[in-house]
Amino acid sequence: MNDKLKIITPLPERSFQVYSRSHRLKTIFDCNRLLAKITNACLMGNLEETRATKIAYLVTCLMKGLELGELEKKIDEIEKRLNNDNQNTN
Repeated sequence: MNDKLKIITPLPERSFQVYSRSHRLKTIFDCNRLLAKITNACLMGNLEETRATKIAYLVTCLMKGLELGELEKKIDEIEKRLNNDNQNTN
């Protein structure tokens, strides 16, 4: 047998809890942390790829929504400042 060839055997299936009710995804940081947890679990063989892919897709969609919400708040603040500046100059 060739010394360079290694047979990789999958790890025994373990139950992996991806989400806990006490850890709600409220920020982009929360989403990033969960994505890292999913990635590590998948790489370790504790979470099957199809499930990891589905969860990662949903988390990514949530991240996009959170990001858009933050941008909308910032745009509203800028518009308010511009309106106040325009009123003060008139």
